Amino acid sequence: MMIARTRLVLGPLRDLRQLDAALVAIRGIAGVGSAAVDAFVDREAVLGLQVLRPLDLEGELRRVLGPCMASCVPGPGRLEVVL
Repeated sequence: MMIARTRLVLGPLRDLRQLDAALVAIRGIAGVGSAAVDAFVDREAVLGLQVLRPLDLEGELRRVLGPCMASCVPGPGRLEVVL
């Protein structure tokens, strides 16, 4: 099985509780093996995701993050999620 590492920039975050809630939601996506914070700068977190199978990551993020997600756009080598 091919495992791909994906970087995700998440922000701006209100507080660490919002980050914790987002991590729980992202880890609950079927096909995501793990999600961990690689860096935290100002009000943005850089997450490293292990994706276990092909999936519509943007659609799944919209589903689990709900209305708090304003946009999800590809950036250089990552997805940028604006809350």
